[in-house]
Amino acid sequence: MFEYGLIKEKWNMNQLNVDSIDEFCFSAKSSLKKLHLREGRVVLAKVKVQSKEALNDVGFNFSVSNPKDSTLFFGGTDIGQFYTTDSTGHYAYSEIFIGSELKNWLRQDAKITFFIWNRSKKKFTLSDFEIKAIDYWPARWSWWE
Repeated sequence: MFEYGLIKEKWNMNQLNVDSIDEFCFSAKSSLKKLHLREGRVVLAKVKVQSKEALNDVGFNFSVSNPKDSTLFFGGTDIGQFYTTDSTGHYAYSEIFIGSELKNWLRQDAKITFFIWNRSKKKFTLSDFEIKAIDYWPARWSWWE
């Protein structure tokens, strides 16, 4: 479902070691149509990050764009400012709310891309990348059906 924009040989045991020279070290892209979305859903991406230093100026971002490469939306936060942790590492999240714009994006055959932007050229390890479409309030749909 997703096209990964990185060199496959860099992955070792489902893990990507990011060198400090890799500014755009990881991306995952999919057609919005392939995600089988409905209005009102949130697309959530998660990745496990391990680093010996604080990851300020390393963003986990996303964009939605049409085939002419006009960006419809762009966002994200620095990993160093928005993550949760457990005993095995840090989990960084990035999300986009799919609202009333969804129909226009689908008509334009838009693509969604999640990517790591390593602005400060840090070294770290990525693993366990996952994307979900979440209906955070499913009961509301029964109001109109």
